[in-house]
Amino acid sequence: GLAVKGRSVLSADPQRQLLFTMSREDAQVAAVQKFPNRRLSGLAAGDGCLWSSDRERIYLHGPDEEHPVLRSFENPSRSPGALYWSDGLLWVGDYRSAMVSKYAAGEELVLVKQYALPGPAPAGIYVSGNLLWVLDPAANRITRYLLGPALSKADSLDLKPLLPSGSRATGFTADGPDLFLLTENPAELHRVDLAKLKTPAFLKEDW
Repeated sequence: GLAVKGRSVLSADPQRQLLFTMSREDAQVAAVQKFPNRRLSGLAAGDGCLWSSDRERIYLHGPDEEHPVLRSFENPSRSPGALYWSDGLLWVGDYRSAMVSKYAAGEELVLVKQYALPGPAPAGIYVSGNLLWVLDPAANRITRYLLGPALSKADSLDLKPLLPSGSRATGFTADGPDLFLLTENPAELHRVDLAKLKTPAFLKEDW
């Protein structure tokens, strides 16, 4: 999981239960904190809090140094993965159903809308304007869908030319002019200038 918080990018290591805060400019690690999620599948930075998932439940974490779990929630298909937070809304991708759910977040998570994805379950999601961005790690591709009564494909981006040969994107997020990609083989964080991605297959820009 990846999340942007101000001028920092957050990523977690569930095996060691650590949260890394990195500079978005040079990816240098600025802080390492405890993070209580052993099976992390999604991460999002909310307003004064963090959200995580573990393919079973969704967790709201407090802002202090060890980020304790304040509350936990179920997802309709009970396999929550990729998370994204924006303007009081929590977006959740589900591994089992390949659905994306939009929740209004308060004392409870109130379901606002669900969307069925035409492709695989997402390893990462991001919402900007009326577009839902979805990462398919097997294809090394981000596909964008127009949000309406149902999803309709807008365009897609092949990530292979942006990454080292043989590497695979396992997580992503975006913020302003930047696209952040987490990879394996090797394990790296990449920052890509979105303005340079205006290719014929990725022209319907909204930034």
